[in-house]
Amino acid sequence: MSKRLSDLRMRDPFILRLSSGGFVLFGTTDTNLWGGPATGFDCYTSDDLATWEGPIPAFRPPVGFWADTQFWAPEVVAHDDRFFMFATFASTDPNEGPRGVQVLVSDEPTGPFVPWSEGPVTPRDVPCLDGTLFLDDDDVPWLVYSRGAEGVPGGPAGIRDGEMYARRLTDDLTAAAGSPLLLFTASTAPWSKPLWFPEGVEPPEQLNLAKNPLFTDGPFLVRSGRGALFMLWSSFVLPIARAPLPALYYCTVFFSHSFITQPTFARLNAELNRIGQLPQVRDKMLAQGIEMLPPASPAAAQKLVRDDLALWLPIIKASGASAE
Repeated sequence: MSKRLSDLRMRDPFILRLSSGGFVLFGTTDTNLWGGPATGFDCYTSDDLATWEGPIPAFRPPVGFWADTQFWAPEVVAHDDRFFMFATFASTDPNEGPRGVQVLVSDEPTGPFVPWSEGPVTPRDVPCLDGTLFLDDDDVPWLVYSRGAEGVPGGPAGIRDGEMYARRLTDDLTAAAGSPLLLFTASTAPWSKPLWFPEGVEPPEQLNLAKNPLFTDGPFLVRSGRGALFMLWSSFVLPIARAPLPALYYCTVFFSHSFITQPTFARLNAELNRIGQLPQVRDKMLAQGIEMLPPASPAAAQKLVRDDLALWLPIIKASGASAE
């Protein structure tokens, strides 16, 4: 039966465009994505990005698979006539090591995918997540990934300043081929704000977070028409655990700069505030330890947009890309 996007329950969406036409949508699809036990990843297919067919079981862990919880953020790329999935996995067994990014493979874009690398290709002594594949100008494969703020369960707390790394992979994508290279930390971006929890609200214990951490999540690299390399990534932009919505934040920035008039912006801000105050939204966020703050005024929202434009437009122009 065909479904609209509003019918799908999914986090961390990733769309693969097929050379033969059509699209495949992947994402974090487990109902209990924090506590497990994990089921796997489902995907959906579409010809128009509006209606989707599925779910299709893209990955189910084989017997003996090292991970059993927190199956997150699958990305799929076509490479060497096959399809490779890069996904985040974790285990409730401390002997298996912390969360990491593993490579899976399939001959078909919708799977079934099976393990390809021998366990995670990220370091096995620290938690890592959100891996994405990048091929450099010499077609050398690199994994770009986040060293999040979480720590190892039962061990020391995580780092306070999240880190982003790149690590070279073997040509066949089965293993790491070098040491991780630090690209930047979350504090490098002046807009990134610490995540702190209101009194009486604690983050999930298994994350073992540092106090008031800065996050680096969800890297993805794209080249501009003039050859500049850009990374899209996520972090919190609000000083309280209001809601991790960087995508919504950036959409608001670009839309307001491009074509939204002041009255329209006021209506958009009012609608976002309305959604944020819905009981079902507040309940879902509180279940994750995130408390929604009172609605922001149009003036406060516009100031946030202006401050962000003042920071990023000079950087965009200097790269040679169009600021329009």
